[in-house]
Amino acid sequence: MLDYYLERDIVERKLILAVLLTEKEITLDSLCSQTSITPRKAKEYLNQINSLFDKDLSITVLKSGITCEFDPNNKEKYFHSIYASSDTLKILKFLLTDNYRTKCLTTFIRRQFISKSKAYHLVNKLKGYLQSINLDIDDYRVIGDEYRIRYLIAMLHKEYGFAVYEMTPKDMEIIHAFIFSTPTRLKPSIFLDKKFYLFDILLMLSWKR
Repeated sequence: MLDYYLERDIVERKLILAVLLTEKEITLDSLCSQTSITPRKAKEYLNQINSLFDKDLSITVLKSGITCEFDPNNKEKYFHSIYASSDTLKILKFLLTDNYRTKCLTTFIRRQFISKSKAYHLVNKLKGYLQSINLDIDDYRVIGDEYRIRYLIAMLHKEYGFAVYEMTPKDMEIIHAFIFSTPTRLKPSIFLDKKFYLFDILLMLSWKR
C-alpha cells in the first residue's frame, strides 16, 4: 500500500526493474505493455537504472530487444537502491525517528536538499497513508499503537532499505541466541537470515525502542 504514496518515477523504475529481473530478455513493446509506461519514458528509465548500478547490473538496449545481466542474490539490494532516492521515504523515516536531538524538520530537509513546500506536502500525503493503517502524525512524529509503529519500522527497513534503527552484528547475535536456544529444527544460514529478516527487526525493536 505504501507504494501508492511514492513518487511516480520511483514506482515506474521499480516496475521496470521488476520485469527485467523476471525476464532477462524482453522487447521494448512488451516492457511498455507490462508496465503501462511509454517507450520514451521506458528508455529514459533504462538509462537511469544502468547509471545507478554501474557494473553491478547491466542493461543492454538493442533494436532486437532488451537484455539484463545481474546477480540473483542482489535482487533486494537493487530495489533498495531505487527506493533510496525517494523523498517520501526519507520523510517517513524522519517521522519515525525518536531522537529529539535531531528531530528538527527544517534541519533535516536542508540536509536532504528538500524544499519546505515539498516537505510539508509529503508530510500531509504521508498523514493520509498513516491514517489508513490506524496511525497518525503529531509534532512531526508518528503516533499510535506501538505494535503498529514497530511493524511499520520493520517493513520500511526490510522492504525499502530505510533503517530507522541500525541492525548491528551484536543484535544479530542476540537474536540468533534467542531463536536457537529454543527447541527448533532451524539452523543458522544466510538464507534463513533473509527469509526471516522482518521478524529479526521486530525482535531488535523490543530492546531498541
